[in-house]
Amino acid sequence: ALPLWQELSDGGMEAEIPHQMGLLAGGRGELSTAENLFQRSLDLRYDADSGDEAHITLTFLAAIKVSAGDLGAARSAANESLELGRRLGDRRTSWTIDVCSWIAAADSEPERALILAGAAAGMPAPAATTPPALRQAVPPPCTPRARRHGRAPAAVARRERGRPVRLP
Repeated sequence: ALPLWQELSDGGMEAEIPHQMGLLAGGRGELSTAENLFQRSLDLRYDADSGDEAHITLTFLAAIKVSAGDLGAARSAANESLELGRRLGDRRTSWTIDVCSWIAAADSEPERALILAGAAAGMPAPAATTPPALRQAVPPPCTPRARRHGRAPAAVARRERGRPVRLP
């Protein structure tokens, strides 16, 4: 498919190839390869002036960066993704909000992490979207600790506070 999109000079569709390959690499746990592929996809999208379509790739790049401990880069990618998703009204922004909860947890902000996780969890069902396997394949480094403490009544209440968040 890549030669076809290159021949047609369709940079947006050409960028979709490394994005999909990044999902596959991330799902196999090849995080460095996934990061490189997502970055290549973003470069192609920006070169083709189709950056609005980059917010999902930015979300997955943010997830990879959190797992690698690069919170600054994760935050930057997540912020850009949120802005693009908001502007487009794309309900898949819930995936980005979920990654933001990972960033908050890694920043030792458990209350904020739980509220963001609750907001993200409340959004996919009405949006009729299913998170890709990469979201489950790249758990944040804090997941085991959060799962141990996330069932306490106070934690459940904080997570539920986030559920009313909805996109237009």
